[in-house]
Amino acid sequence: MKTPLSHLIIAASLPLIAQTASAQVLFSDNFNGITGPSGYPATPTTGANFELSNPGRIGGSLTLPAGAAYINGYVRDGNEQLGNPNTLTPDNLDDNVVGDNLLLANLASDVINYDFSSIDAPLAITFNGNIHGGGDGTQWLSFMINNAAGTPFIVNSAAGILFRQNGGTEVWSGGNNLGDGPGAAPGDNAWQSYEIILSDSTGTGSAFDGNGSMIQYYANGVLLGSTALGQLAPGEGYLGFGVSDQIAGVDGIVISAVPEPGTYGIVGASLVSLLAFRRFKAA
Repeated sequence: MKTPLSHLIIAASLPLIAQTASAQVLFSDNFNGITGPSGYPATPTTGANFELSNPGRIGGSLTLPAGAAYINGYVRDGNEQLGNPNTLTPDNLDDNVVGDNLLLANLASDVINYDFSSIDAPLAITFNGNIHGGGDGTQWLSFMINNAAGTPFIVNSAAGILFRQNGGTEVWSGGNNLGDGPGAAPGDNAWQSYEIILSDSTGTGSAFDGNGSMIQYYANGVLLGSTALGQLAPGEGYLGFGVSDQIAGVDGIVISAVPEPGTYGIVGASLVSLLAFRRFKAA
């Protein structure tokens, strides 16, 4: 018995729908295998570029310039470290291995060496963060969006958000604090998962395409807020992390291109039209 052509087309289209509906991983870093004393203590000449060839560590579809995954945005006294086994608890959200993370301390920062403004889609940035230090709980870890020149400080970046140990958040744009927001307080020296979505004002396009810029941010899968930013420009797609006068850890970084919902909506509409046409022919 012959299989109807419409069934064949539908069967062939299903993998396309599934593939389009899933995000494309552009860059990932699990920092696995970076255990002391290999990258610890770090120096300005090692930093996060140390042992980039470690098997299974760096992933994603992008080829980064000159084989270097990071730009050392700012290092003071070697306070950008890999493999430090003495400071942060193991990342229980990742591999639960002590020291398998990027540690930033005392004004250190790191920037991924790629301009993500070239990606014509919303971006999803997920990572695990750990904020460690005494005081009143206002210590923070910042995520920054910048140009190639970079900056270690969120107040000088194009935009960004900082997550505080006490659960508060601050969204920054063009050097201005757009206001404090709610968060999920992880406590001291505890890992928490974060996700950031960068898009245009409609939520369906690139944040750098001139159609407005918006940031949505999550902690442990819960939406904390959605804020309009000043328009991000092409060339400002360098993404990084930084701290002030405290210690923070970053692990399990994944940056993905989010598919536009209309892409698989068009495919679905085509299938509906095909079935309607088949019924019309049979009538």
